Amino acid sequence: MFRLCKNMASLGLLKPNKLIVNKDTCRHFFNPLVLNLLDFQQQQEHWQRRAGHSKERFFTRVEDALKKHDRLFTEDIKVLCCLANKENEFKLAIESMNRYLEDQDKSTFQTLSYNAAGEMLLSMLHIHKQDQLAYSWFLDEKCNVNIFGRNKECFLLMMDLLYECGRYQDVLSLLSQSEQYIDRRFPDLVTITLAALYKLNTPDSLAQLHTLLGELCLNPIQLTSRSAMYCALLAYNQGDIDMIREIPHLPLFAMCYRKMINPLSNIDILTYTELGRYEDAVDILKDVIVRFKKSAYIFFPEVIAKLESAVMSTDNIRLQDEFKVVHKALKLGQFMYYSSMDEFLSRQVSYKEYDMLMNTKNPRQFNKQTFAFKRSSESNKTLLTEAKQIT
Repeated sequence: MFRLCKNMASLGLLKPNKLIVNKDTCRHFFNPLVLNLLDFQQQQEHWQRRAGHSKERFFTRVEDALKKHDRLFTEDIKVLCCLANKENEFKLAIESMNRYLEDQDKSTFQTLSYNAAGEMLLSMLHIHKQDQLAYSWFLDEKCNVNIFGRNKECFLLMMDLLYECGRYQDVLSLLSQSEQYIDRRFPDLVTITLAALYKLNTPDSLAQLHTLLGELCLNPIQLTSRSAMYCALLAYNQGDIDMIREIPHLPLFAMCYRKMINPLSNIDILTYTELGRYEDAVDILKDVIVRFKKSAYIFFPEVIAKLESAVMSTDNIRLQDEFKVVHKALKLGQFMYYSSMDEFLSRQVSYKEYDMLMNTKNPRQFNKQTFAFKRSSESNKTLLTEAKQIT
């Protein structure tokens, strides 16, 4: 028995199973787990290992089957999508899928649903960054658009791929088209649309944001603080201060203030700084230090730097001294973010945040690093005292 185990270990058969992640793929707006790409990548790894040197023979057999109108089986389609890595192979996979579904309609039962087929094709094209081919297939009327690849998951995969390839205007157009097939008010679809509007950062994108928010407020859904940040920062970049002040009060973002610590205080600080209400901005900082019982990354460095520059340019010595004390307390209490706002908004939407977007669970913190340690309210108040001593 010992010798058997030793031989299996030498062959690598006793190695623990690991989650297979394709490190060569692009950074997805949504976490690959959210997009169900990890399952596809595991299948891809499995079939690539099994195919070995027989890949070319397999593709030749599939091409012959198409020419002779022979039937393609479910395993053939799955293996084809997993092994394809060239443009001609991608096109072969799409053609084979269409033929497979036509034959399946004539059979007595359905093995692979239309939506599952669409997700499989889009996963293949997403992993290989084939945005143009995927977009052309997605809009192709020949693909029986009423039922093939037009569920929420397919739209999310397609929009995520377009977003990662910088095709933000196409993301917006897909949201408009989605209402023909699904409820386009799904929080995840709305979030990636808001991200695309933020990336465009034009007067026209701000006008589109006005229209979209107006439609959503008629029958509100709940969005995360990240979505609110997209809206507010787009308005800030376009100089629409009035809109910024109204965004936190929209019913779409009510859950952000009630259930979780969020970075929306940065928007208030930026707005007050623009309006010259520096004392109100400093009061927000003091309130956070005293109120929260846990260390939390809330304020971004560029926001504090902008407020500091504005305060130090005034003649109010008392306010300047007060800001210095509060600034020290923020650093002591670990309330400063480690990244910029743009980096925060460009990172992946994690699985926990996705739960909140879909409203499937109670809202939770979307970053385990948000809270570093616990402390009492009294110890929070002493931070200001400690900061004064340091100053």
